[in-house]
Amino acid sequence: MKLINNQINPSSIFPKTIYCLLLTLLLTQLSFANINNSNSNNLGRFYANSKNCEVKVIWNTVSETDLKLFELEWSGDGKNFYKIHTQGSSGLSPSSGLYEYLDNNSMYSNYYRLKFVKFDGTFNYSKKIFVKKKCKSKNTLSIYPNPVSLNSNFVNIEFIPSRSQSQILINDMLGRSIQRLNFEVESGISNKFEIDISSFPPGTYNLIVVGERQAKIFVIK
Repeated sequence: MKLINNQINPSSIFPKTIYCLLLTLLLTQLSFANINNSNSNNLGRFYANSKNCEVKVIWNTVSETDLKLFELEWSGDGKNFYKIHTQGSSGLSPSSGLYEYLDNNSMYSNYYRLKFVKFDGTFNYSKKIFVKKKCKSKNTLSIYPNPVSLNSNFVNIEFIPSRSQSQILINDMLGRSIQRLNFEVESGISNKFEIDISSFPPGTYNLIVVGERQAKIFVIK
């Protein structure tokens, strides 16, 4: 007995042009549906708003079953991320949740991503998002990570200079000069540098852009 295949070939019913159009629309719809899901089935939307000198990160979940906590991570370059906030979840609730975090240490250029940690220790990440801070303050200096781990050898700084050369001065809390550095910079735009702090002991330091009236405190612990 010969088996007869009763599967209908769509191209035999629809003209090829209409069939290709329907297939394209279906694939496009599926693509848009997954934009906000990122790499986690728990995540709904994940975005950041900038207003004045503040950046607020907002996300919501579609389910929190077996989800222990969130870790919000920040990056200045979109490659190297640092944990800046830990937020517990309901853990056993299938319902959704809404969360906000105000990043008081945000820079002009900010990348964020969420780490979803489950009770069994497994985890995954969201896609990264980007936001540029809108700020009228003349003090554009940002330092990250801050606080700095004692095991870290470098700290990153970002600022917008008003001249083509900048001098960075680092003082301890007693006002003693610890380090003085000179940089060739591009005025009027954001400049980023990495500073070696491997010889610094734990403590609180004041980093100053000389002549720019820009300064910020960072901590090594």
